[in-house]
Amino acid sequence: MHVDDMLSASFQLLILGMGTVFFILLMLIACISLMSVLSPKATESEITDSTDTKAISSNSSVTASMVAVIQAAVHHYRASSNR
Repeated sequence: MHVDDMLSASFQLLILGMGTVFFILLMLIACISLMSVLSPKATESEITDSTDTKAISSNSSVTASMVAVIQAAVHHYRASSNR
């Protein structure tokens, strides 16, 4: 093989490889976007209902007031508009 043929073949492989990666990344973005549209958003009441305060209160190192402080901080973070 001549140098020109080898450069041509390497350029073709380069384009094929980069095109394949680009296509796979586009498919990944499309799948993630589709999943975010189809999946339901959790409401605030569902999030607070799902927390199990009984399991947390049985742990002696975390008090109920600490749980309330953490919940208030998370609520404030989610409500802030500059995140």
